[in-house]
Amino acid sequence: MSQQRTAVVIILLLALVTRSGRGFAQEQPESYPITLSADDVYELSDLNVQLNGLRLTSDRVTAVPIRTEVGITGVMLLGNGEFQYAPEDADEISGHFRGAMLRFNPDDQPRLISFNKTTAETDQAAYEMSRHLLNNVFRHCWHSGMDALIPDSGTLAANVYSREHGALLISTSETSTAVYNFTERKQLYATNWSPHTNATEQSDESARSKAG
Repeated sequence: MSQQRTAVVIILLLALVTRSGRGFAQEQPESYPITLSADDVYELSDLNVQLNGLRLTSDRVTAVPIRTEVGITGVMLLGNGEFQYAPEDADEISGHFRGAMLRFNPDDQPRLISFNKTTAETDQAAYEMSRHLLNNVFRHCWHSGMDALIPDSGTLAANVYSREHGALLISTSETSTAVYNFTERKQLYATNWSPHTNATEQSDESARSKAG
C-alpha cells in the first residue's frame, strides 16, 4: 500500500473512532456548508475547553467560529495555549499550541466555548489566517469535502499545531479516542478502535471521496 493511500485510510479509520461503531456501508450522513467571517472574530482571555480528558487552555487567544445552518460546529484558534490529553491507560500527551481547530456538536458548543463574555470584532488578518489553516486541517475529521459532518454529541476533536508534536489530531468521544501525528504520520494512541476489515479495502477513489 502506498504512503499516500495509507495516510488516507488512517484518516478514514480515525473518523470511525467518533462514530460509535458506524460502518462504511452505512449511508453518508447529511453535510452542511461552513462559513467563517471577518466580522465574527472574538478575543478570549479565559479559554478553558474540557471534555473526555482533553483540555485546552489559554489566557489570550483569538477565536473564529465555524458556523453552519445548524449552529457552531467548530472554532479556529489563533495564539498561544496549552493542551493536555490524559488517557487512563497511557502516558499524558501534552504541549503548547500555536493554533488549533476544534470540532464539536453544536449542542455542546455553549459548555465547551462561550462567546457571551465578549463581542465580535472585525479582524481581516484573523479571518485570512483562519481560512488558510482551515483549508489545511478541515479534512482531518468530520467532513465531506469542505462541508461539515456534525460530530456526535459528547465528541471533541482538536487539531493542534503543537510546538512539541507538530500537527496533531486528538479525537475523543465518550467511548473512544484516537491520537494521530500528521507531521510524523504516526498513530500515538487509540482505544475502543476496531477497524472493520473492509476499511483497508476501500478503493482509492472511494477513500478520497470520503476523506476529501
